[in-house]
Amino acid sequence: MKLGRYFAYFDILIILSPAKEHICFRISWGEIFMKRIEPETIDYYNTEVLKMISEKYGMKPMDALRAFVFSKTHEMLENAELGMTDFGAEALFEIWECEKITGDPRNSIYIRGE
Repeated sequence: MKLGRYFAYFDILIILSPAKEHICFRISWGEIFMKRIEPETIDYYNTEVLKMISEKYGMKPMDALRAFVFSKTHEMLENAELGMTDFGAEALFEIWECEKITGDPRNSIYIRGE
């Protein structure tokens, strides 16, 4: 659906638990010509960051994945033009954690550049 310069796109993320009860839908906003990174790259970061979230916060892997995938940090990661793939998985975890604490991933020292 086009809305001026922006459009809504639907991501269908299927998260299956052993009971196969979780299906999550996400509506995201992006610019029409936003260049998205490759799905394999997203999968790599999802896997690595969810391990770190699970270990540090004691979350189940499904909950950790959901917390990361529905974050502003993940939305920024998907936009290739922002260059978030220049950071390693540990840095992405720290950016996500900063977002969790402050509400804005741009407060991270990695993005501020201090």
